[in-house]
Amino acid sequence: MGCTHYPVLKELIQKSVGSDIALIDSANPTAEALKNLLEEKNLLNPSKFKGKLKFYVTDAPDRVYKIANIFFNGNFPGNLERIDLSK
Repeated sequence: MGCTHYPVLKELIQKSVGSDIALIDSANPTAEALKNLLEEKNLLNPSKFKGKLKFYVTDAPDRVYKIANIFFNGNFPGNLERIDLSK
């Protein structure tokens, strides 16, 4: 199984399935692979200034904002814009 929500639910899932089941968390290896690819392609941002963040969602922005705040420890760094992918 894979989902962006699993890191937040990881402890609860582990408790539910028990300690005999090993959970595989692909978040860190995926981030590391992306970093390596960006380095290889010379696409890392060399600036000391952070870029602007834009977040697009296909679900209700208010509900997603509450969930996103969990990921960002209550400091979600931006606004969400709802987009419609059916067009």
